[in-house]
Parts: sequence; structure tokens; C-alpha cells
Amino acid sequence: EYMGDDDASESAAVPAYWSQTTSDENCVLIDLVPSSREFAILSMMARKTLPALEIEHIFRIQNKMLLQRYVSDLRIVREKNGGSANEALLFHANAQMEPSEIYDADEAFDIRHSVLRTFGKGAYFSDSAAFMDQHAYVETSGLRMMFVGKVALGDVCDTVPDSTLRMPPEKPKPAGAKKGKFKRIRFDSVSGITNGTRLNVTYQNSRAYPGWLVCYRNAGSPPKAAAAAAADANEW
Repeated sequence: EYMGDDDASESAAVPAYWSQTTSDENCVLIDLVPSSREFAILSMMARKTLPALEIEHIFRIQNKMLLQRYVSDLRIVREKNGGSANEALLFHANAQMEPSEIYDADEAFDIRHSVLRTFGKGAYFSDSAAFMDQHAYVETSGLRMMFVGKVALGDVCDTVPDSTLRMPPEKPKPAGAKKGKFKRIRFDSVSGITNGTRLNVTYQNSRAYPGWLVCYRNAGSPPKAAAAAAADANEW
């Protein structure tokens, strides 16, 4: 299914849960039905830390090219770590980038556009929707957007904040390794705590896939019509 380390995307074909379409486009958005299990699981994930959010849409992102790149990296991480890619579903947001610049781009979570620097220049993810809500993209209507990404975490280095990181640290030398005989191997990603929230960071663009786009409003934010009217008024 769409969860866990045995994802259907490991096959050569597209995942079994993807919808059949007649479009020739590389990237298609599927508006999930609120009564579907897929919608329920994703909304439950978000409401763990944002219990009052009002979800308007969850779009499944079906981008064939980005999926192929991610699956290729997923296999590399899996082979490197004895059969487990340690794949996770995590939230990601970038207030400075319109979502289509991520889900319909060549590189998706492009580390060149990273706005967070706690653990250096990488792609930042968290299981806390509340944390990523602080970095959500917000339309003039007040609609907020964040991603649920599929992330190949691999062997994770638990570390303290270090803004100089550009790649995961090297793994320690095995005990008894002879000088010059040890192959330098790095961790696949890093993880650490900032402001009470655990973040996961990857440093290669294809180590994550933008699986879903969650479009929502926080409780107390202006309703769509009122927000649109306010935006129109600000233009005069």
C-alpha cells in the first residue's frame, strides 16, 4: 500500500493505489474523497498535532518522473542497509515556494531552496504537522498548504543542531579496522530536536517524494469568502 517499507512503488510499475488517468501529463493531482481510507489516515496524521485544522482538500501527487527518481534512491538505501530503507511518511512545508514548484519540478524537495538551517542545508521533514504549519505556504485566500512526503531515512544519525552540515556525518570506524583499509561510509540522514520537535533531514533531493498535498485552514482563520473579500479590499 502507500505506507511503510514494503511500498508498492518498489515495483517497476506505478503504485497500486495510484488512480488510472487518461492524461498524458507527467504529473497529475488526484483530489481524494474525504470518505476514503487514504484521506482518513493522512488527516489523522495531521490532527495528532493540529487537532482543530479544517481540511479542504488532500491531493495525491502522481508524478511519474519524480517517483522513478525516488524509487531508484530508495533501492540504493535499502541495499546499503541490509534490506531496509527505513521509509517514513513525514510533513514538509516551504512558505517561500508555491507548491507546484515542488510537486511539478525536476527535483521536488530541492535542497537549494531550503529555508531552515538548524541542521545545515538539506530537506527538512517532521512527523509534527504543527511544526510544519509554521512554515506552510499560504494563499491570499488564507488557504494553507503542506506536503506529506515519503522519505527514505536509511541509517539515521541522531545529532545536535549544526548549521554547517551539507551531508550526513561519517559513520565511526569499526573496532579494529586497519589504517587505510576502512571505507568511509556516511549515514543516510540526520535527526535531532529543535524547539521540542524532532526533525529529519536529508541532503539528496531524490531521497524523498512529495506524495500528498494537504490544503487546510486553521481553526479561527477567516472562512474562504471572507478571506477573499479582504484580499480584494487590500488591492484598492
